[in-house]
Amino acid sequence: MKVVLSIHDVAPTTIERVDGLRELIARSIGAVPLSLLVVPRYHGDSHWDQSARTWLRARAMAGDEIVAHGLSHMTPSGRDGAEFVGVGLFDPATALSAARRDLERLGVDAKGFIAPAYGHTNDLERALRESGLNWWATRMGLRWSGGGRTLPSLGLGTSTWPKRQFSPAVAYLAAQGTARVRALRLDLHPPDGATIRGTGSVARLLDLLLESHGRVPTTHAALAGQWRDDPGCRRDDHDLGLRHEPRPRQMI
Repeated sequence: MKVVLSIHDVAPTTIERVDGLRELIARSIGAVPLSLLVVPRYHGDSHWDQSARTWLRARAMAGDEIVAHGLSHMTPSGRDGAEFVGVGLFDPATALSAARRDLERLGVDAKGFIAPAYGHTNDLERALRESGLNWWATRMGLRWSGGGRTLPSLGLGTSTWPKRQFSPAVAYLAAQGTARVRALRLDLHPPDGATIRGTGSVARLLDLLLESHGRVPTTHAALAGQWRDDPGCRRDDHDLGLRHEPRPRQMI
């Protein structure tokens, strides 16, 4: 039984809150590998000061997984969100290459990819297959060239007042229903640790998933490596559905 602990939207402007979440996780369950979803040009800002660069490199050296999380995390209309849905300035292959180059300049190497807001299209899927990346993930699955496997995600909602009020209970109920799911992800975002209510919700989910369910923290790369050698997982990614994935019925 495994769980991937992911922190989304890692960028210079969010690092303080991201590090707060990292410390919350460490206090709750000890030092474990995290999956850090890094946006090199978050909201169009490509500047990483020395402290941000140093922090990112230190986390990679400590064993955290560095994941390319788009290039800017902005929609074609300039809003925060699904960067790869709709017609934008870059085609998917160009944006992927630019994001990976930017991360290399920051001194880290991303072997995997997750689209902002899980906005995953067929065009993006084709670009990923040709990108040389080891793996990529959607809201419900983990994929690699020639195969894939279901890997559902849970998370909290913080973008609106109703989500902040009700998503913790919804997420906890959803998590209770995953006791027999072999592997899943807990998706966290910088605002999740910004309030007492948020930190309490995160701690409660960690306790349920790791203590009650007995899950062991892992990374996307470790799961992909394990599953790639499983003949039952060697199937075409189209079996998992590659069209733009609809938003979930609940913010989980």
